[in-house]
Amino acid sequence: MKKFTLIFLLSLTCSILLITCRQNKNVSDEEYLAFIDNVFKEIYDGRTALLNASVDYEEFAKRILAEGNDFDKKKLIEFLQTYFKLGSMMADQIMDGADIRMIKFYRQDNVAHAIIRTYYNGGISVEDWELEKKDDNIMINDAFAIVSGIYWSDDWRTKAANQFSVVDDDVLLNYKLIEINELISVGAYEEADSSFFWVEQAIKNNLYGRTMKLNLASLSKSYEEVVAMSNAFLKSFPEQKNIAEFYQMQSAIQLGLTDKLSQHIDNLTNTLGNDPIYFVYQSWTYQRAGQLEMALQTLDSAIAYMPQVYDLYHNQLDIYYEIARYDDFVKLLYRIDTLFAPTGEDVPFFEKTYPKLLKNKDFNTWKENRPIPQDMY
Repeated sequence: MKKFTLIFLLSLTCSILLITCRQNKNVSDEEYLAFIDNVFKEIYDGRTALLNASVDYEEFAKRILAEGNDFDKKKLIEFLQTYFKLGSMMADQIMDGADIRMIKFYRQDNVAHAIIRTYYNGGISVEDWELEKKDDNIMINDAFAIVSGIYWSDDWRTKAANQFSVVDDDVLLNYKLIEINELISVGAYEEADSSFFWVEQAIKNNLYGRTMKLNLASLSKSYEEVVAMSNAFLKSFPEQKNIAEFYQMQSAIQLGLTDKLSQHIDNLTNTLGNDPIYFVYQSWTYQRAGQLEMALQTLDSAIAYMPQVYDLYHNQLDIYYEIARYDDFVKLLYRIDTLFAPTGEDVPFFEKTYPKLLKNKDFNTWKENRPIPQDMY
């Protein structure tokens, strides 16, 4: 089965940064929603200009500089304009099969927010964008990554420090946390746990560091331990209930606790809105619980809403292979060929990953009759 982890995809994100914006009082919800709708129409069509132009680099730079970093503001803005191309990044992910959508719009203290969820190559990010109208254009000021517990401006402060060779305690801590995150992502849980020893005091009040500790616990400890850690986390960060909820949910997924998962999905639906990604969470949990028929059903539901996401079909192939439903496996291969452009790597991958099919007549017929991939001409 595929490994799943709540990966920090877009790095970070916003919200709850309160600003004085009188203009926003005169902007209707419909105007904000129309902007988001246009942004998504464009990036799903491969066009990036609107979203690339909608990041308020001036405001973004101000927030980076608010922490007292020794950057030249003009050079910082030029750096951000060169490398922080939000529309280009999201359009590339969509072209590669990502599912990105807004799952909730709301206002907090008259500041407009859009919660954007990305599912990409098995990784999930949920970001809270802060929006404001300036000079007749709706702009994105910053964003807060709910899954990783970090703002875009914090992430890009570290990137800028690397670019301009600025080193301070915060930058060094972030470098160490990035190293630990990489260990977690490759399943080196014991090494990651040992690495936390060296930053234990430094991350006591650091949201990003404490969030990563929750991530590690949700992948390597008991559900009860994760709940206890979540309660301690909320004492330090009482406004971050969604983060605690996510990692309790990830623990439930990891351990196949279907009843616990349902509770967490209900809680997240109430705060973040409805989202077909919940079907994916359910399928992962049913797989862990050994309820493979239920896993197939929930994957069908996920595919109905996200038909362009290849790895959902791959998850189904895994299950069909595990329960020896080879006829259904081959039928799904034909379906995949109608939805995704065949490549020269497909057959060698399937032969290596599913060796029992090498003697299956229908599988060999599929190999012989499938279209010649364009990359093999």
